[in-house]
Amino acid sequence: MSIDGIRDVMKRTPFIPFTVRMISGTRVPVPHPDFAMLSRSGRRLFVVSEDDHLQILDTLMIEAIETADTANGS
Repeated sequence: MSIDGIRDVMKRTPFIPFTVRMISGTRVPVPHPDFAMLSRSGRRLFVVSEDDHLQILDTLMIEAIETADTANGS
């Protein structure tokens, strides 16, 4: 997944909730744009869950970004 692709999904208007799928198979939901931030370099994606758990993701390890429409194969 490219850094520009991640930025595009995060800046989409209106925002569509998405899930980050890591190459390990881990899935990290991003329900609202306030829950995610990309580092200046684009190398890290910071995601805060609804229960305030912070995950720091290496963008080189992101396999895909899934939205409701892509997860259903549309």
